[in-house]
This record gives sequence, C-alpha cells and structure tokens, in this order.
Amino acid sequence: MILLSIIVPVYNIENYITRCIESLLNQEFSPNEYEIILINDGSTDNSGQICQHYTILYNNIILINQINQGVSAARNLGLEMARGKFICFVDGDDYLISNGLSIVFNSYTLKDNPDVTIYQRYIIKNHFDYLAEEKIERQRGKRLFVGNGHNYILNQGLIFNVTLAFFKRSFLMENNLKFLNYTIAEDFLFFTSVLLLNPAIISTSYNIYRYIVHENSITTTRSSKQAQKCVHDYLSVMKNIQQQLSNINDKAQSIYNIYTKAMNLNSFYIYKKILIANYSTSTYTSIINEFKKAKLLPIIHTGTNLKCIIGYSIINILTYIPILYKPTSFIYNRILAKYILKL
Repeated sequence: MILLSIIVPVYNIENYITRCIESLLNQEFSPNEYEIILINDGSTDNSGQICQHYTILYNNIILINQINQGVSAARNLGLEMARGKFICFVDGDDYLISNGLSIVFNSYTLKDNPDVTIYQRYIIKNHFDYLAEEKIERQRGKRLFVGNGHNYILNQGLIFNVTLAFFKRSFLMENNLKFLNYTIAEDFLFFTSVLLLNPAIISTSYNIYRYIVHENSITTTRSSKQAQKCVHDYLSVMKNIQQQLSNINDKAQSIYNIYTKAMNLNSFYIYKKILIANYSTSTYTSIINEFKKAKLLPIIHTGTNLKCIIGYSIINILTYIPILYKPTSFIYNRILAKYILKL
C-alpha cells in the first residue's frame, strides 16, 4: 500500500535535482510505501535525463514529461497521478534532511491521521547557512499545535509555503483543491484555501525542509514584465482569499483581522515588484487604489526596527503622492538595487 506520494516539479535545475532526489530516497520508508512523482515541466537542460536515470534505478520513482506550463500545472498533474493516502510537495531545487520526512510522517501523520501535518523549514542563502543548519538538524521536534484550521490561523498564523506539510489526499480530492496558475503566491493561496476549510491539523517543530534561495528565482527576478505579472497575480490571489473569507461564519472577523495584518505587512515585499515594474504614473495610481481597497496599503507598522520604519514610511508616502513613483523607481532600479542592495 502506498502511504505517501511526493510530488516534485522539475524545471531547469540540473545542478540541484540530484541532491533533491537523493534526499527523498534517504528516508526510512519501504520502497512499496511511497512514490516520488517527478514532473518535468519542459526543461531544456539535463534535468529530464537525470530524472530518467533515477526511474531506471528505482521502481517507486515516476517521471512525467510535459511542455512548460508552470509550477501550478506541474503540481496539479502530480495530484492527478498520486496514489498515496497522503501527499507532500517538494521543490526540485530544495532537499530534506536524512529521515526527516519519515520521522514526522511516522510520529504524527500515521499515528494521529490528521488532514494536515505541518513541519518547519530552514532557508539557505549562502555557505554560512549550510553550516548553521547542522545545529538545527540535531534538534528534537515537539508537538506545537493540535486542532482545526481556523484555530490554527488564530493561534499560529498563516503559512506561505505549500512544501511544509503532509496533506491527506482524500481531503484534497473531496474539496477539489488545485493550484491556480499564478506566478507568485500560488502556494499561499492553496494553503490558505486548505486552512479555511477547517481541516484537522497537527504541527510539529521538527525542522526537516531545506529551502534554497536562488538569484534567478521568481521572487528575485528584475524583469519589469515579470514584475508586472507578479503584482497582477498577487492582487488576484488576495482578492480570491478575501472572497473565501467572506464565506466563513465561524470566527470570521478574527481570522480576517489576522489575514489583513499579515498581508498588509507583506506588501513591503511586493512593493519592490511595483518599483521594478516601471509603470506609468496613471497605471501606478490605479494599482495603488486596488491595493488600498484590499487593505494592503498603506502599511500599518508598529515595530521599532529603523530600517523597516524607513522603508514603510517611504512606501506610504508614495502611496499618497503618486508623482514621486517614477523618480523613486529610477533610483531604486538604477542605483540602490544595482550598487547597494544587490538583491
């Protein structure tokens, strides 16, 4: 019986996919208990060949090739093919610690049979982060939360990354949960939709997932066209979630307040995309008005970090004085980002 299906989207990651697959094989599962579904999303490098090599070596590794359609389509295809009682998503350029998945799965998911089991991740940006993760890897996990999705939001907050959980496949199928085709925040939309359906949840402090930050990722790309797409998709995701919130009766206002506060602060990061997008002043004004309607701007900040205070203040000023957008965008892209921030 297949207990777990691991869905891995693959696109032009020939330097990373081997480590990812090896980490998934290095778990304390019997081969007949889990399957690794690799979705090659039209890679033009050697990623597909590497994946094909592993299907020859291991019977529980499945490779599906498709023309490039994006990560959402890849994950949805994986959902259609999955046979496991539970499902998890792993990005092909990330990896997991040895036996991490099996420990959490056996200790919590199999034992308590929740709809969702949530675990933790460590973000790796450079060589020093690889050294720091060794300390985390030796830490023992503990149970953080047991309850339903609404109470999870009220007590633990929101989850932005879909790769941090086991999902019961029957729960996803019964609620027809799929990924929508967005370039940004599709993870957040999917996971928020799950939580708002009020599933049974267990979360643990086990830190087993390793998320790798790349310079050429969607979140770091500086193309104005790509930035415009991100801003448009982000607004669409937020409106989608707000519509879902309007359909909730139980604890709706409290959940809405948590959501609004978190996403309002998160606007600091999407505003970087607005600066990169190089809009006309009139288009910028229209977009800012959309953000205001969604209560994503102006940013409400109560912290004391000087860097954040300055950043939030600048964004809020630009929110009310659109004529300053073009010169600020020029300074950000041509000077700050290029020579100072180097993000």
